[in-house]
Amino acid sequence: FNAAKKYFQKAIKIKPSHANAHFNLALLYEKQGDRSSAIKHYKEALRYYRRPNRFQYEALKRLRRLQKTAP
Repeated sequence: FNAAKKYFQKAIKIKPSHANAHFNLALLYEKQGDRSSAIKHYKEALRYYRRPNRFQYEALKRLRRLQKTAP
């Protein structure tokens, strides 16, 4: 996971509006149990997706689920 995380973080540093990098980083954070970082990056992914697509739908679904189960 660490190598992938570094890759996505680097992609975001180069292009902060890279929606798929935010989405994939959110997935990693979610799998690692870092809910707040996952929520942050799902929101960023949704902010930068230009057209509706399956990743946007998945990000929205996961974000809503994380927000519903927030402590």
